[in-house]
Amino acid sequence: MRVRPASRVYRTWGFDSRRWDGFVPRDGDIVIATYPKCGTTWMQRIVGLLVFQDPAPVAVMDVSVWIDRRFGATPAEALARVEAQTHRRFLKSHLPADGLPLHDEVRYIHVARDGREVCLSFHNHISSYTPWMLEQLDAAGLGDETIARRYPRAPADPADFFHRWLVDGGLPGVRDGLTGMSFFENERSWWEERGRPNVLFVHYADLKADLDGEMRRIAGFLDIEVPDALWPVLVEAAGFAS
Repeated sequence: MRVRPASRVYRTWGFDSRRWDGFVPRDGDIVIATYPKCGTTWMQRIVGLLVFQDPAPVAVMDVSVWIDRRFGATPAEALARVEAQTHRRFLKSHLPADGLPLHDEVRYIHVARDGREVCLSFHNHISSYTPWMLEQLDAAGLGDETIARRYPRAPADPADFFHRWLVDGGLPGVRDGLTGMSFFENERSWWEERGRPNVLFVHYADLKADLDGEMRRIAGFLDIEVPDALWPVLVEAAGFAS
């Protein structure tokens, strides 16, 4: 099988694309790749429901490994967890397409969302970081010579954060996104891969408007068949109320 290697390295307080260097794909692997706060965990839940065909709650972080995360596990530990999985693997990434190896035998799902919603959701998210989380991010930044500083604290006012997020990436050469990852460049990088048959684009608004229809489209892309009687159960389990 062919692979298009990553062409760019991304190193931020939270992500490090080099952690994918030792990844060995299996035929049928799934990578859910999104900019933060675009519906990543929601898509992990949807894919998990389709893979396991069971509405029971699961610990998403246990069954769907986030390889590029800089904290919580070493690269070797993260890849060992992936290698030990026996179910059809579905992995998480927040990297742009040019920061990931694109393997022909792997299916990639990119979820997009209105940037205004992304920014405000992201502000709410990082404003709620615990002291432990901030310590992890500070340590990652101080320990990386390309960053060499603590994690930037967000302005308390959402409007102030929004205006800064639009023009400040937080790192040299990053034009927006504030914490080291450009929203616009991330979306552009995936859009450039739209011709690949193993890349699926999903929009957050479409999931909200027609969850049943979008889940069927995702299942078709993944070559997963679901018994008719099970569909309403899985769709209900994927809804926000559940």
